[in-house]
Amino acid sequence: MSRKFSGAGYRQARQTRAEQSNALIELELPSGFIFTVRQPDLALFKVSGALPQSVGDKMERAKGKGLSDEDAFKTLTEQEQEASFRFAKKLLRQICVNPRIVDDPQADDEISIEDLETEDFEFLMNWGGGGDSLDSFRGERQQPASPGDGGEVLPVKSKRSAGSKG
Repeated sequence: MSRKFSGAGYRQARQTRAEQSNALIELELPSGFIFTVRQPDLALFKVSGALPQSVGDKMERAKGKGLSDEDAFKTLTEQEQEASFRFAKKLLRQICVNPRIVDDPQADDEISIEDLETEDFEFLMNWGGGGDSLDSFRGERQQPASPGDGGEVLPVKSKRSAGSKG
C-alpha cells in the first residue's frame, strides 16, 4: 500500500503501531501502589541521546565506588543533573499509563514526577531502563514479563513486598 508522505500522518501511524504493540502491565511499586505501565521505546532513547553518555558514565563510576543513587547524583554538575532529570521525565512519561506523569496534574489519574516517592521513582527508572542502572537503557532490555498478544494488562510483582523498605 503506497501513501503520499505526510508528517502528521506518519506520526499518527507510528503512535498507533506503538500503542498496538505495547502490552500494558500492572506493576506493583515498593510503596504498594499499582501503576499501569508499558515498555519504553528504548531505540528512540538510544538515538536521541536523551541522557548524555557522560552523565551515565559518571553515575556508573560513582556507584562503582559504593555510592547510593542519591549520592552519585550529587556528584553531577548542575547541568548534568538537569540532563538526568529531563531524561527521567521523558522516560517516566513514556512508560506510565495510569497514573500519567504530567507537569501540572489536574485529573485524578495524573501526578507530577515530584509526587513520586524516592523508592518508587528509582524502581520505575530501573524497570524502564531494563536493569539496575541509569545507563542500562543503552543496552539490551531485559523483559520483566511476557506480555500477552492482545494488549491486556498482565500482573507483575516488584522484587520487594509492598511493605518492605529494604
